[in-house]
Amino acid sequence: MLRTLFIVPALLFVSMVSASTSNAMDSKYFSRNVTFTMLKDKVVLIERNRPATVTMDEWPQLIFLSADGRRTVSEFALEIGRHYKDGMPPGLLEQTRDLMSRLSDRGYIVLHDKARPLPYYLATPIERQDMKRSRKLMEEDGFIDKSSK
Repeated sequence: MLRTLFIVPALLFVSMVSASTSNAMDSKYFSRNVTFTMLKDKVVLIERNRPATVTMDEWPQLIFLSADGRRTVSEFALEIGRHYKDGMPPGLLEQTRDLMSRLSDRGYIVLHDKARPLPYYLATPIERQDMKRSRKLMEEDGFIDKSSK
């Protein structure tokens, strides 16, 4: 079992993840599930069902920004592993699985069986969006209620 820490401001998760139970996640694609804005070089997530924002440390932030719905968990870990001089470090895939699981549990990303592109309102930071277009698409997709402001 691998013990890892995942820190989101005001939250601390300690997880025990078995590599054998997480392998089912490797073939899953991952997509953003909340809107976001950029504050300097930090991602700020906009909570969907409550008036709150969340910032993340670098590693979960990298996962969130990479959650474009077009690559699997294992493809992402291999991509990251290529940046290390001596190859993928031991435990990188397990740590990636754990962080993705935590981001999914919080509703910040979703895991799915097939590749799918992100909708406009999740693909781009909110400050670069046409807000009328975003709202219309969110309502059409059921991402927000038509009655919400």
